[in-house]
Amino acid sequence: MSSSTPTHSLPPPPPRHPRVDWRIRFGALALIWGFSFLLIKVATDGFAPFQVTFARLVFGTAVLAVAVAVKGDRLPRGARVWGHLAVAAILLNALPFSLFAYAELTIPSTLASICNATTPLWGMLLSLVALSEDRPTRVRAAGLGIGFIGVLTVLGAWQGFSGLDVTGTAMALLASFSYAVGWIYL
Repeated sequence: MSSSTPTHSLPPPPPRHPRVDWRIRFGALALIWGFSFLLIKVATDGFAPFQVTFARLVFGTAVLAVAVAVKGDRLPRGARVWGHLAVAAILLNALPFSLFAYAELTIPSTLASICNATTPLWGMLLSLVALSEDRPTRVRAAGLGIGFIGVLTVLGAWQGFSGLDVTGTAMALLASFSYAVGWIYL
């Protein structure tokens, strides 16, 4: 063979089309996430907040264990990896799950879910501060400002937050902040 003979590789595989339309999957995901706040509220009527958190962690671990077993994957082995996983688990699971469970003792589940919706705003704010590749621009600052104004509007800031439990609301906002810190940590 001469050097001018092209080498042929296999053609790329055809794109995979999901069996279920993305809108249906997105809607299902929204329902699952949305209902989690209602279910936390219901669960805290009969269980202590840390029991609710523990149950969520146990069930989540069981689902992941089954997924790992079905796929035939292996768990990581290094202590350093497990250390990072522990930090991520605290920031993305244990802490926010606990904070939301405690918050919902005094605030409605709808308010908890609205507070959870601030996670992308906290993430953007933190990324502008913590990540060198995310430089502040006027558009980003405007988007962040509009997002927080939207949250304040939904919370009824013009009415002085009347009727809101400040501690419960602060815990729900701190839970959302924890999610943002966890994603940036990852």
